[in-house]
Amino acid sequence: MNTKMQSTGQEISTAMHREAEERGADLILVGMSREMPGEDLDENRFDYYGPQYAYTFNKTWLGWKFGFDEWDDAGNLVGIGTNAWGNTEISFDNSILVQAVFLHCR
Repeated sequence: MNTKMQSTGQEISTAMHREAEERGADLILVGMSREMPGEDLDENRFDYYGPQYAYTFNKTWLGWKFGFDEWDDAGNLVGIGTNAWGNTEISFDNSILVQAVFLHCR
């Protein structure tokens, strides 16, 4: 996910949950996040990497292997932990690249 500028922790959480729900995910595994200097997004953007089909996570997932061309060009790490996730009082000035995996548990 690439967040829009000036997103709050609540806006990021809500956007991620909505996207996951639209994709039929039961759980979201959130990885690391980095600033995207010079990326002036007015809307959130979701880019998808990896297989286009569901597979057995514990047998097949290879880890954070996709999208590193964008990840390597990103800026500093940003902490979006439990204190920021869903928090309306925490705001991020820049667009942020957030790693996430949508899990189907059926």
